[in-house]
Amino acid sequence: MRSNMLNRQSLLLVIVVAVLLAATISILPRLGGNNSAQAQGLTLQGAYAFYTIGGSPVEAALGRLQADGMGNFTAGTITLNLPRAALFPGTTGRTSIQIAVTGGTYGINPDGTGFASAMITLPGQAPQPRDYDLLVTGSNGNIVTEAYLAQQQPTTGATVFANALGYYRITRVSD
Repeated sequence: MRSNMLNRQSLLLVIVVAVLLAATISILPRLGGNNSAQAQGLTLQGAYAFYTIGGSPVEAALGRLQADGMGNFTAGTITLNLPRAALFPGTTGRTSIQIAVTGGTYGINPDGTGFASAMITLPGQAPQPRDYDLLVTGSNGNIVTEAYLAQQQPTTGATVFANALGYYRITRVSD
């Protein structure tokens, strides 16, 4: 029974991580020139889509984030698809969980690397912070068009699930 409780907590932590990664995507900075290696006042502005696949058990996450262009992400959602048994031991099939991104910040260094921090809310739980490293891989002017986020160690402790969800690819959605 304790093992099932730990598995559920680990799964919820993975979900939280997925949400944070989604939030991080909207937080990504911009590279100086189109796909250049040096950031010159890059920022995230507008809507971004993101995804990740992997983990144990195998899960997939899709989401959208909104960034204000001033170092903040203002909203976001993550849909996490995973085996139902990960949340409800003894059951079969797959299930989806909706996760909310309720805020966060990001920063970018001159070399196109940076950080993101997001607050994610799992169903029935209080908001939880998640931190990410980021790397900008594309921009249009000073607006980031593509980036990757790598989840840092969860603040509540490491789990197999958290370590399995290592990175997210984010892409700016056309205006």
